[in-house]
Amino acid sequence: TDDQEAFQAASIAVYSSGGGKLYIPAGIYIIHGSAIPVQGSNLDISGAGTAATALVLTSGISAFAIQGSTGSRLQIAAGAISVGATSFTAQNAGDAATLAVGDWMQISETDAGAGNIIYSDWMQVLSISGTTVNVVNPFRLAFPNSRTWASGDPGAGLAFRKLTPIENTVVRDLGIVAPYLGSAPTAIPVRYALNTHISNVYINSDGQGGIFGYQSHGLYIDSAIVNHGREVSGGVSEISSTSNFFITHSDFTHAASGLNRNLASSNITLYGLVVDWGAAFGSVHDNHFLGAYAGILGQAAQYVEFHH
Repeated sequence: TDDQEAFQAASIAVYSSGGGKLYIPAGIYIIHGSAIPVQGSNLDISGAGTAATALVLTSGISAFAIQGSTGSRLQIAAGAISVGATSFTAQNAGDAATLAVGDWMQISETDAGAGNIIYSDWMQVLSISGTTVNVVNPFRLAFPNSRTWASGDPGAGLAFRKLTPIENTVVRDLGIVAPYLGSAPTAIPVRYALNTHISNVYINSDGQGGIFGYQSHGLYIDSAIVNHGREVSGGVSEISSTSNFFITHSDFTHAASGLNRNLASSNITLYGLVVDWGAAFGSVHDNHFLGAYAGILGQAAQYVEFHH
């Protein structure tokens, strides 16, 4: 049987009522056809333990799709943004008016030649006056605004875009089995999300990777085990344009890398980290990147901390 519709109905019922706990009792659940969408905030998805609650994916899909939404890239006027700045200037008042007090937005600078976001951070709107957008907290990153503007996505140059994030999602105490079935999804993709906690999960993945973070803010991974039957990608397959990312006491084995393609992300903390390419180097503990081609692959990442 396919349990996807039952999970979808239950998750909608929980977050439509303002959020709460979606408890998955011990058992084996078959997910076929499409991922379980997480389209509302304040959802705590909890199993009975990694050895008790198992979601088996049967059609090359992700288990949970934690995904908010985003608006178009809009140009920021000429001039750099310095660390500590409390505002920026939109190209025109109409663009600034797409925002409202309290909105979240992504500030990013993209290089057309590289085709990638080079600098990225999340900011929240404090107030708007004409073309000036004031932010709640000072900028933590500097944006040189040195690239020629090109609209579209990824486009080029310095831009802001409104975000409507999925907020305060928890996934914990469960197992996910993801065989390779002609496609290679990530077991738990996180896109345009705010404050996502993934803890005490076991992912047996032959797919693209265990966890994926894209243009999100506040992604916390603790006590996650990702075991790959095929050496394809990362335990964390990609952290792209994500700020405030923490990973602690996790075990990623037989992956192409432990943390793969850490691209244009900032404020990253890895705690209790041991990088090991095989048993010949001795025992590993806390964060294990065992049998990996690269422990951590980073591109244009800023403010990265390693502890223990």
